[in-house]
Amino acid sequence: MTLRENYLARLKELLAAMPPADREEVLADISEHFDAALREGETEEEIIARLGTPESIATQYGYAAAAAPPAAGAAGRQNRGVGAGRIFGSIGLGFFNLCAGYPVLFVFWAAAAALAAAAVSIGLSGLLYLVCLCLSPVFSWAQDSLMQGFPLIANLFTGIGLVSFGALACIWTVKLFVVCIKVGVRYLVWSFKWIFCMKTKKEGDA
Repeated sequence: MTLRENYLARLKELLAAMPPADREEVLADISEHFDAALREGETEEEIIARLGTPESIATQYGYAAAAAPPAAGAAGRQNRGVGAGRIFGSIGLGFFNLCAGYPVLFVFWAAAAALAAAAVSIGLSGLLYLVCLCLSPVFSWAQDSLMQGFPLIANLFTGIGLVSFGALACIWTVKLFVVCIKVGVRYLVWSFKWIFCMKTKKEGDA
C-alpha cells in the first residue's frame, strides 16, 4: 500500500464512529486534496506532513484515537483501589446517616409536625371561643370563658382572629411539612441508590 492508502485507511479507522455518509465525505475531501497536490508536484510525504497525522484530523472532527489499555497488573491494582474506595465511601455515608443525616431529618419532620399541631390547636381554640361567645347569653360557663370587661365586638374579633390565624398557620405548616417530607425522602433515596450503586459497581469490577 502507498503512503496515501495507508493514510486514508488509518483515517477511516479512526472515524469509524462517524455516520457513514459524513465519513465518506471527509475521506473524499482528503483524497481530492491528495490529487490536487500531486498535480502541483508535491510528494505524498510532503502532503502528509502538511495535512498532519490521521489522529490530528480525527481529533478535529471530535474523534480522538482511543488510548491503549493499561497493563493487567496496573488495571488490577487500579480496580482494587477503586473497590476499596467505594467500600469505605459506602461505610462512611452509612455512618453519617446514622449519626447525623437521619436524626436531622427526624428533627425537621417532628418540628414541622409540631408546628402543624400548634396551628390546628390555635384554630380550634378560636372556633371554641366563637362557640362560647354564641352561648354566653344562655350559659354562664360560656360567658366565663370569654375575656371579661371587653365589649362583644372585641370578643368576636378575637375569636375570628384566632380562627383565621390558625387556618393560615395550618396551611403554611402543612406546606412546610410536605417540603420536609419530600426533601427527606429524596435524600434517603439518593443515599440508598449511592450505596447500592457502589455495591453493584464493585461486584461488576470483581
